Amino acid sequence: MPHFQFLDGLQLPLEDECFFRSAFHIIQAKEILAKGETEHGIAVLYDALLHAMKHFLLRQKVNPAADDETLAHEALTRINRNFPFKQFQETMERVIDGDTEEIDPNIYEKAADLVIEFGIPIFPSTEAIEKELITSR
Repeated sequence: MPHFQFLDGLQLPLEDECFFRSAFHIIQAKEILAKGETEHGIAVLYDALLHAMKHFLLRQKVNPAADDETLAHEALTRINRNFPFKQFQETMERVIDGDTEEIDPNIYEKAADLVIEFGIPIFPSTEAIEKELITSR
């Protein structure tokens, strides 16, 4: 992802890094999935959701767990949301292994709704995120 070098060069606090990484990835996931690149798109979507949860917990002054399942449990519990994270994680792993059968057609929308709930707005473009990043510094 091209934003890695961009973000790495800024040496952002972890909370901000998670915010911007999630913001970039939620836009990119939609674009990648629209191109039919399911494996890549689901992996990017998963990353967007994980970083949104990390951002949320860091804003709550909670040190996020290192493993994804515990992190998801902590974040989802705090917003009182029932989301089948384990199933989402298994779908991502299955898709990475090449099995793209039986993917929820609404997987992007469900993950995007959570990303928003965790405090990451859906920007209209990656350029808009870059502008936000520059003005917030």
